[in-house]
Amino acid sequence: MNKRKPAIKFLKVKLLELKRLIQSVNHFGLFSPLIRYWISSWVVYTFVYPATRLFWQKEASVVFCDSLLPIPSKSGFFSFPKVLNSKLILKEKVDWDVFIEVYPRDVYSKAILKKGLTVVDIGAHVGLYTVLAAEKVGNTGKVIAVEPAPKNYQQLQENILLNNFSNVTAVPMALSDHAGLEKLYIASLSICNSLNPDVVSKEERANSYVEVKVGMLDDLLKSLNVRKIDILKIDAEGAELQILKGAEETLKNNPDLKIIAASYHYPKEIKEIKDFLSKRGFNPNISYCDIIRT
Repeated sequence: MNKRKPAIKFLKVKLLELKRLIQSVNHFGLFSPLIRYWISSWVVYTFVYPATRLFWQKEASVVFCDSLLPIPSKSGFFSFPKVLNSKLILKEKVDWDVFIEVYPRDVYSKAILKKGLTVVDIGAHVGLYTVLAAEKVGNTGKVIAVEPAPKNYQQLQENILLNNFSNVTAVPMALSDHAGLEKLYIASLSICNSLNPDVVSKEERANSYVEVKVGMLDDLLKSLNVRKIDILKIDAEGAELQILKGAEETLKNNPDLKIIAASYHYPKEIKEIKDFLSKRGFNPNISYCDIIRT
């Protein structure tokens, strides 16, 4: 019975995603590049991906499936007025994947973003959630976007400048439970860069990394003179627990903090993060896509 649980969960997730896809046709149009790409991606990752996992590790399967999908459009500036007033720079295929994740799939809960809130976006990537948050919190709010990978950080800055946001502070560093310099392993997909060597392939660990500044969230917020935050979003490729450990003071000072943490990077991550937050008085729940929310 236990062996069937992952398959049942996978099926439920794909059916929920299909439901979101169908709903999104009204916003983007059936023949829009985004919807056509999403349909292709759903088919590949629902049927081809599980088959490849019988023979390959996760990363090899993802790379193969990604190779089957054409990029929806050339690199450029894009507007999606039915879901966002701001514009976005999308360059790579993975940027479109993240757009689908943040906007139509809504894995980070858009509804909690309100005027005047302070949001910390850790693992900001190229800024798609940052742009959404900056628009929603408005000039009376604030967004702190943290991204260590140089290429991602450059595109993050481009998206901030494109929309003339004055309420966003971009920070080029990694966060953890300590300070210093560390290797950031650069993966073939820009969303998979990680401080955790187990998250990337052996080849990438050996041949593709940059040294980045690492610090703790508590210290970063002090340096920015920020004490109160309202939303903490973390998607840091397996470093989520360490980031939370480096935010003990922040968690203590903000008991009503809304935390959104991706928890699907290694088997025990959900339990570890859930236990950590529960011991500190938070009430973590797990979404259908393994996002922990309080």
